[in-house]
Amino acid sequence: MTARRERAAFGAILAAVIAVPLGPALVGVRVLSPSDLAYVQRSFGPGYDYEPSNRLLTDPMLQFEPWIEFSRSMIRQGRLPLWNGKVGCGAPHLANGQAAVFDPFLAIAYLGPMPGALAWVAAARLWVAGLGMFVLAGAWGLGGWGRWFAGLCYPLCGFMTLWLLYPLASVAAWLPWLVAASERLARRGDARSMAAVSACAALTLAGGHVQTGAHCFMLALAYMLFRTMPGPVRPVASWAGAMALGVATAAVAVVPLGVYLSRSPAWEDRAVEMGSPWELSSPRLPEVACSALPNLYGGQRRGQPNLAKALGVDNQNESAGGFSGLATLIWLAPVGLSAARGRVPAFLAFAAAFGACASFKLPPVDNLLRALPVLDVTDHRRMTLWVAFGLVGLGAFGLDRLHRWGPSRGWRIWIGSWAAGAAALATAAALLPAFEGPIRDRAAVHYSAAAGRSADLDPEDARVLADRQAGNLVGRFPTTLLLASANLAGLTALASWGIARRGRAGLGPFRAAVVGAVLVDLIASLWGANPMIAPADYRPTGAVVEHLRRTAPPPARVLAVGAELPPNMLMRYGLADVRNYDAVELAGMAEWLGPLYDDDGGARSSRRPVSWAGVGRAEGRLRALGVSAVVGASPPPEGLFDRVVPVGATWVGHWDGPNPTAVIVEDRDGRMVVDLADRPRPPGGRDDPTRPDRVAVPIAFSPGWEARGDRGPVEVSLGPGPLMAVEVPAGVTRIELEYDPPEVRLSLAISLGGLAAVGLLAASGRSRKKGPKALGPARNLALESISDDPGGVRPGPDTAPLSEGRDADGPLHV
Repeated sequence: MTARRERAAFGAILAAVIAVPLGPALVGVRVLSPSDLAYVQRSFGPGYDYEPSNRLLTDPMLQFEPWIEFSRSMIRQGRLPLWNGKVGCGAPHLANGQAAVFDPFLAIAYLGPMPGALAWVAAARLWVAGLGMFVLAGAWGLGGWGRWFAGLCYPLCGFMTLWLLYPLASVAAWLPWLVAASERLARRGDARSMAAVSACAALTLAGGHVQTGAHCFMLALAYMLFRTMPGPVRPVASWAGAMALGVATAAVAVVPLGVYLSRSPAWEDRAVEMGSPWELSSPRLPEVACSALPNLYGGQRRGQPNLAKALGVDNQNESAGGFSGLATLIWLAPVGLSAARGRVPAFLAFAAAFGACASFKLPPVDNLLRALPVLDVTDHRRMTLWVAFGLVGLGAFGLDRLHRWGPSRGWRIWIGSWAAGAAALATAAALLPAFEGPIRDRAAVHYSAAAGRSADLDPEDARVLADRQAGNLVGRFPTTLLLASANLAGLTALASWGIARRGRAGLGPFRAAVVGAVLVDLIASLWGANPMIAPADYRPTGAVVEHLRRTAPPPARVLAVGAELPPNMLMRYGLADVRNYDAVELAGMAEWLGPLYDDDGGARSSRRPVSWAGVGRAEGRLRALGVSAVVGASPPPEGLFDRVVPVGATWVGHWDGPNPTAVIVEDRDGRMVVDLADRPRPPGGRDDPTRPDRVAVPIAFSPGWEARGDRGPVEVSLGPGPLMAVEVPAGVTRIELEYDPPEVRLSLAISLGGLAAVGLLAASGRSRKKGPKALGPARNLALESISDDPGGVRPGPDTAPLSEGRDADGPLHV
């Protein structure tokens, strides 16, 4: 089979494998979304009686899905989505980074129907990731088994699966391509290779999660250093230049974010949170086990107990990202490390080890990262991506070199420990139901205390949650333990079968069984991590939403207290929220609303809890921002509102008095019309008709706004608190405002110039003639990774390139 036909066959098989977990959503029967989380709120239905598909995935429901729809709507209007008027009294949209306006995967959503396109976006992320890993494994000289293993396992690893609905998956999908382009540049050093590196770097940044992008760049840099040092610095210099061009090409996704961060408290708050590099963090050692057994501490999927919080460990998304299949970790990766020669396996081992130390906060790696600029404010828990990438790569080498694996005494002891682990897990599953009484009592005490601290959680809700948690732990968690036990026992039997075959030819069936075991483990262990819900549950409606649409449509704003209508939730329904769920928000707004939040310490974020008492403290500021309705699951204090309306199981308080700021009569998200005819007059009742009035507009101020009145441009500046103010000349009764930040125009010009430069590099001829003299030491380093299976061919100047390396089924040496 030629390389082209093999790639086509792999692409088809990969698509079929991806369709296994995503099939119902791809054909439109279900929707890939966790938005049934809305039913936990009383505004939409049963409240705490309802157990959502995955309680953890609040970000896709509150951010990514409504942001995708907003970007889609604006782009279809022929406009860049620069400003979002529905959150935080207005906030930059393109600049927030995670909106990922230029993510090529989101083009599927922009062009296709929503919400059905969400599944195709996810499938495209996985397919591109898998194809890239297949190409990279070929560039490493792996045979067919290694290439297919790498390409099929990487898109199903814990990081790609658990973060599939997040921008992190868009970024991680390009990591194999970036490393493959770096490998090509190290071997060839031509202009087209530089263009490939630049393009992959730009696509990585366009994915929308700059922290994961930084981790990908760090990994690619480490790879280049492993591949080329010691030796000429020219390949590394060429790579650095190509990466710089890639960053320039992605300037429109990076520069506005940098400007926005400079106006946000997020950077400063993160620096405080990370602490001094000289301090030792508490290692997250219990979470290391999740790289082998991702469900060891349960999860927040329906039917699973959530043991993480009770044990003081992070949630499953943060802890199990390095999961690459149990067999990969305990079997194939050790074989790959011991049996494969060359720098690539050493690099993969380094990546897995360094990533584990960083993500689980082990010194001195954790301290080193906190000592470096920019990295000192980066969340390195997501460096489980390095763990997954390293383990999958080593696993591919291990499968490719299984003919070298033999049953030494050490291996027999190690395999025996698998059987002992299987027995221990089975024993734990059998004994767990005996502790049902103490478990239920402990859960009841915990949730009863929580009800005493929350106005939203009444004693009946607490009883429901306690019974559910205890039932999931006692009734369903033993099944999880039994499945893990069966997996270990099956791997023990499979390894014993391999040992029994010693000296026999034909490793094909054995390797196929190993690949099948890993794929089943990957799919089954994380099945349901990304929920598929009924189409009607994607945007559930209820009496509260309908009431707000009638009584508080934009430009009026809405607020909610407790667990009801968290920030950004109302954006799904075209309503405006005074808060912003995004991790990056304007500092002035976050600080001005400080009295609203019950928690006045820690990060300055709109995600902080809100109560009726906080609404009372911030009443004047809320009214100035145009808030006319506040929703809660408990009745508000008497006298706080002009009127209170019970709606379903909630209460809605209304302020009907005049707004002390100007009236927005039209808000088109970045284009507004303000009516000044009935604007509030200064105290004293008299105006100087010759002097412009300084009028506050209930919009969060951010540089980049331009205003025009009946008689020409109008000055825009920071007004009272965080609000915008306009200098209105006498006689002007209507002004038009437009958000057009100069950094977007500048970065767009840089991106277009970078794109043209990448195109010129790609179109140019190779700068060097391909051959051993031109390639020099870089080629020799590449050849170290070529398979040396019996019968294999070591490429020479006239043989197939690295991506077409052959595999031979030699005997199982013992």
